[in-house]
Amino acid sequence: MPLPLLRPSSDIVFKMLFASPESRDSLAALLEAVLKPEKHIKIARVINPDIPKEEISDKGIILDILVELTDETLIDVEIQVSDTKNIWKRALYYWARIYASQLNSGGKYESLRPTVVIFLLNFQQFRDIPEQYHHIFLLQNKDKPALLHPHLRLDFVELAKLPSVSEDDPQALAHERLAVWRRFLLNPEADDLQELIMNDPILKKTKDQLERISSDPDARRLAQLREDARRNNESGLEMAKREGLEEGKELGREEGIKEAINKLFAAGLDQEKIAELLQLDKNKVSRLLKEK
Repeated sequence: MPLPLLRPSSDIVFKMLFASPESRDSLAALLEAVLKPEKHIKIARVINPDIPKEEISDKGIILDILVELTDETLIDVEIQVSDTKNIWKRALYYWARIYASQLNSGGKYESLRPTVVIFLLNFQQFRDIPEQYHHIFLLQNKDKPALLHPHLRLDFVELAKLPSVSEDDPQALAHERLAVWRRFLLNPEADDLQELIMNDPILKKTKDQLERISSDPDARRLAQLREDARRNNESGLEMAKREGLEEGKELGREEGIKEAINKLFAAGLDQEKIAELLQLDKNKVSRLLKEK
């Protein structure tokens, strides 16, 4: 019985699937589905194809794919698995870092090329826009939107947002390339995708590549390590949050107790009586009165 396919919505599986030389056609097709360029995308190279296996459990490792096209445009694409609440700043920082990296010491500004950052989000970022899952941000004139600069573009694709009505119709879905890729990344084994995959050479090739990766024990081990690291990090954050809340409640309770002790003491009650009324240890009553 074949093993289940690894999830392409995992950042490490995504990079293993699309950063390899064998996947250039698949990567170009995915980028075209997002960017919808006037001409077909031609990839010159993937700048960072390697995966740092020894650091895969480090939550700080970013598994993006940085692509240079034949026209020297730079495109950075990444699956973002968890909502870290800083997606805007990260996107702008990535863009600025990549854009600035083009200019060597003494270089001319004329050599700078357009830079695009694409985030494929495995969570809902734009909850107030439920009918839209692809969001494009450009640098343009506030008063004359037609005047825009082509060097900055940020794309956010919400993979986890519910499908539109048209996506539920297989025939309509076949004409929405980004919708197909979105569904594929979430669940390449979905029943309603299989006919589309079999009739689409690029999708078929991508799924075949995913099957090869999924049958590789080393790839499965790395994917599991990455998933374990993500879960441990999220569990640690949740535990810290709970502990913080409990600590806050305890501090609030302590302040309330201190206020009650002070009022009773001012009313003439001694420490022993106060401890008895509030069901507290006498030493604690004494300590809190001294803090006053």
